[in-house]
Amino acid sequence: MSSSEILEPFSSDFDPLSYSLSKSHFQTAFCFLRSPLKRQALGDFYAYCRLVDDLCDETSLPLEPRRRALKQIHTWLADANSQNHPFWNRLNQHILHLQLDPSLFVNILKGVESDIQSDSNQLVSFETWQNVYDYIQGVACDVGEVCLQILGAKHSKQHEYAQNLGRCVQLLNIMRDLESDIEQNRVYLPQELLKSFGPEFVPLPNREVYPAIRDILYELAISFRQKARAYSWSCYIAELMVNLYIEAASRYWRHGVNRRLNKFQKLLISLKLSLQFVFSARNFSS
Repeated sequence: MSSSEILEPFSSDFDPLSYSLSKSHFQTAFCFLRSPLKRQALGDFYAYCRLVDDLCDETSLPLEPRRRALKQIHTWLADANSQNHPFWNRLNQHILHLQLDPSLFVNILKGVESDIQSDSNQLVSFETWQNVYDYIQGVACDVGEVCLQILGAKHSKQHEYAQNLGRCVQLLNIMRDLESDIEQNRVYLPQELLKSFGPEFVPLPNREVYPAIRDILYELAISFRQKARAYSWSCYIAELMVNLYIEAASRYWRHGVNRRLNKFQKLLISLKLSLQFVFSARNFSS
């Protein structure tokens, strides 16, 4: 998507189809959705998340136009009738028809805004693990909540399930992008962790401790994944998404290789999970 489209999200030039799912782990999970409405809703929600994330991350674009675009989105979230655009009208219809929680869309926007940089020299960092988890709440856990709502999941443990899977996925994302993020002065790690390696690794760690950091992030992610397993209920699409992430993380990301699974690997994981669902006594949704 061109910079002009990102900076003018309510213009006629803005095309959410530019945010292709073809290279995303979401795409594999989408194949198992029978409902065209849910596929469209998840695709549009994915475009929304990508757009607001790009507006905060693209330091190559001027800051003020990015802030202006984000403010326009805030205005739309407060009043969907403030704009008339096919994509945003459709997203609003999803919110109404699927009874999605609008506050989660606001939380996601605020979450990505928390690490917006005026330029690539500005440091983004966190003091404690709790600060990191607070950040993850908006950029991952609330995203998971909306996905479950779109899928029509209904369960008393749905919130806890989304919290744990959201933390798992985002910690793996941080592990995958560790080196490139640090090169851009984005340290999605608590300073309390870096201090444990020595004062020379604060506020920016170097390659010497990358393997140890990746191991810590991986083990933490798996611990949250195990907490989600403790519930007697699961969502198939969410489970598939997380399984794809964990497989890619264990094969590649944990070893510093930023690589995606190929189609054959994704197919095997999908088939294995399908068999587990068929022969499991657990309760499943979507």
